[in-house]
Formats: sequence, C-alpha cells, structure tokens
Amino acid sequence: MLTAPGSLKAECSNCGATHTPLWRRGLNDKLNCNACGLYCKLHKCLRPKSMRASHGEGRRSGASSLASALSALASVAAPPPSSATPVVEVVSPGVSSAQCYNCHTTATPLWRKDEEGKTVCNACSLYYKLHGSARPISMKSDIIRKRSRHDARAQRSSLTEPPSASNTPGTPSETPSASPGVSRRPRPV
Repeated sequence: MLTAPGSLKAECSNCGATHTPLWRRGLNDKLNCNACGLYCKLHKCLRPKSMRASHGEGRRSGASSLASALSALASVAAPPPSSATPVVEVVSPGVSSAQCYNCHTTATPLWRKDEEGKTVCNACSLYYKLHGSARPISMKSDIIRKRSRHDARAQRSSLTEPPSASNTPGTPSETPSASPGVSRRPRPV
C-alpha cells in the first residue's frame, strides 16, 4: 500500500483510512483514500459513514472487509419489491426482450426512449423526430436494411455530370494538365 506523498503516515480526511492503493484529493482539496476520493468525484459529496470501512484499515483483512462491504451494500440496498413495483425480467446477453411501444417490433439496431419514457425502436423514434407524429404501422418492415452511403454518392455524382463529347478515345482532353506548359500531344517520331 502507498502512503501519502511527502508524509510518513497519511489518514483519509473522510473515513480515517491509513492504507489505500491511491491517495486522492477530495472536497476543499483534502486528502482522501481511493474509495472516498472516487465516491466524491462521482457523487460530488462525501462518502457516507455506512460505506466506510471500520477502524480505517482499508482492505487489510480480506474476508472481513468483504463481509463489511457486503453488509454496507445491504444496508443501502433498495427495499424489497412490492406488488406495485414492476418486475424486470433478466435475460441472457445478446437476447433482447424489449419491444417497441409503437410498432411492437423486437429487432432494431438501437432502442430509444420517447418523451414519455416508453421504449421505441430506432425507426419509430427517428420518424417521430422528423414528422412530429407516430410512425404508421403500415411502414413496419421485418427486414433491417443498412444504408449504402458509398454507392449513393457514386450514383449521384454520375447523374450530375453531363457526358463530355471531347473525352473520346484518341483526342486530347480539354482539362488542363497537372503540370502547366507540358503538352499531352504525342511527340513526332
């Protein structure tokens, strides 16, 4: 473990810990242990006493410190679910149980939330953003198509350029050369 820079024995100003993997500065530039410093950085307030380790020992006593951390988490944990609390179903990674509130699809590259907090698919969300109304169910498709941006640019540029009659094979181009003063005409033999 490390001691505070420039001192023989350091103590966390919040929890009193004397050992930590990294000393940090907290509110009002006070010296904090790693745990209190990270908590302060994330929540912009001091770490609660219920989360502090006992006797300022940090992680010195492996199993007992784990037990104290678990008991601290249990004391801060949410109350047991009541009948009014919705139950969230846990699914395996990669399998989505989400369903669009508007079109009821279960496959989308990106799930979004509407203004009321309801889960909607990417297509319905973008349609609403563009048109200001819900996406019609008749527009629903079972196939997710990727945009081909590269091909679209090539087709657009070929449609906007008129065909040039001077670029026929065997005749010099009317466009200027990369090197001025250099002719593209073949040399006489």
